[in-house]
Amino acid sequence: MSIKARLSVAILGIAALAIALIGGLGLFTVHLLISATEEDLTARARGQLFRAIESRAAENEGFARLLATLPSVHDRIRNDDRSGLIADLGDAFAALKGYGINNTHFHRANTTTLARLHAPNQYDDDLSAVRSMIVEVNRSGTPRRGIELGVNGLPIRGAVPVVGQDGRHLGVVEVGSFIDAEFLSGLAVPDATYAVFFSKGDALEVFAVSPGMRAPRLPMPVLQSVFRQGAVADRSRVGDAAYLSTATALRDYAGRPIGVVQIDFDITSLEKGYDLAISLLLAGTAVIGLLAGLTALLTALGILRPLARLISATEDIASNRPAAPVPLVERADELGRFARAIDEFRKSKSQLQAQAADLDELSRRHAAERESAITAMHLLQDVIDTVPAVINFKGLDLRYVIVNRECARFYNSTREAMVGKRISDMASGLDMRALEEAERRILETGEALVPREFSGASATKGRFETWWTVKAPFRSPEGKVAGLVTVAVDVTDLKQAHAVLERRQADLEEANRLLEKQAADVERLNVRYQTEREAAREASRVKSEFLANMSHE
Repeated sequence: MSIKARLSVAILGIAALAIALIGGLGLFTVHLLISATEEDLTARARGQLFRAIESRAAENEGFARLLATLPSVHDRIRNDDRSGLIADLGDAFAALKGYGINNTHFHRANTTTLARLHAPNQYDDDLSAVRSMIVEVNRSGTPRRGIELGVNGLPIRGAVPVVGQDGRHLGVVEVGSFIDAEFLSGLAVPDATYAVFFSKGDALEVFAVSPGMRAPRLPMPVLQSVFRQGAVADRSRVGDAAYLSTATALRDYAGRPIGVVQIDFDITSLEKGYDLAISLLLAGTAVIGLLAGLTALLTALGILRPLARLISATEDIASNRPAAPVPLVERADELGRFARAIDEFRKSKSQLQAQAADLDELSRRHAAERESAITAMHLLQDVIDTVPAVINFKGLDLRYVIVNRECARFYNSTREAMVGKRISDMASGLDMRALEEAERRILETGEALVPREFSGASATKGRFETWWTVKAPFRSPEGKVAGLVTVAVDVTDLKQAHAVLERRQADLEEANRLLEKQAADVERLNVRYQTEREAAREASRVKSEFLANMSHE
């Protein structure tokens, strides 16, 4: 593909990418706006419900406070006068019904029922096991208000302690109203309806629903999941109408979850607005894309023609053909800068070629030197491997650089494993650390260590060995200390032979001493023998003379 085609494709691709990004950003923005609107609707509806519950609880507490301050109420509760309470407050309770009050309840200090104005025939029942709010007000002597799960649903209660003029706690007066359809219809949130569920064992039962609620109820597992993961949301359709349903937990006066409220919004108009915004965004993106494509083509043509001339001049320079002066050097735009750069390239090409030749020669020389160094290294390794002595070279950091086979055998290792390690990595103990300190002094002073003998247990031969060691620095071509060379010769056999020789020399001297002693003894015996022999000869001569004389006579 020609550069003209590639540049055209690139410009069109960039334009298409920009259009896609603009379109995607637009869609994302619209989606964010819709999501923000839905979240705002949900928050307003949820807030309106909880504010209404709090407001009703405060009203109920206010009515309860009013009743708790009446002296007649004090007297009736102190005297346990149920009929008197009902007679005194029957008309007042009827009036309170106009404010949405469903029940008014008087409790004794032991949490048993004294009187119910809404159910006069129900009394004396012990509520300590089911009415934690009343138990807490009796215990603490402070008012409480909020939702409390009851036998018949979810009432909003206000409970106030009744305290006599003498300061004695007499009981509790409670005023309550239910969360019912009438209460829900009073929530002024456009296009929102409510369904209230209360916990009953492991299940949820519907208690109140807003009039005209059309959205389907959320599945029971979804509603129950609110207690585990917080608020949930879902979408549904009923005919042409679209609904957004959210569910959130209802909590009692102490913050315990006791039910769930489902809030539904009719978002049909919101979805239509979303569809219209998407259509307008797509249409605008298409128009922008068309204009961008035309602009890209015109821009490409304005760039490609001068660029073709520069390419031709560059080809002439690259092929070493005689070339006319580089065109467009007089332009002040990017193409002019490009043309001037090509002209500078043409002027410096010969210099670059000469430098390239020098670099090639230098590279060949370096390669030859490197090959020579590698060969010398291998030769050195072969040489020291044939020497029956421990030989190693260390760098300035006292790490092994080169070791021979005998050195690796001494440490029961391999040459490859030892390179890069310290002697303290191969052996441990105070002697090894002292040896490293001595080697550092050699590197610092540049003076060789006086040859010395050291002994130790062999890691491979299982015997006690003796070595004669020499350590000296080696230097770089510049004369600087570059490392340390160590040569250690195993003189164990020599030492053992010398010890055997000394023992045999001692044995020989002892044998010589014995021989000299024996020679002296022999000499003494010989002298004695000669003496005795001469005596025997003399005796024989005397005997012969005696026999001769005797025979003559």
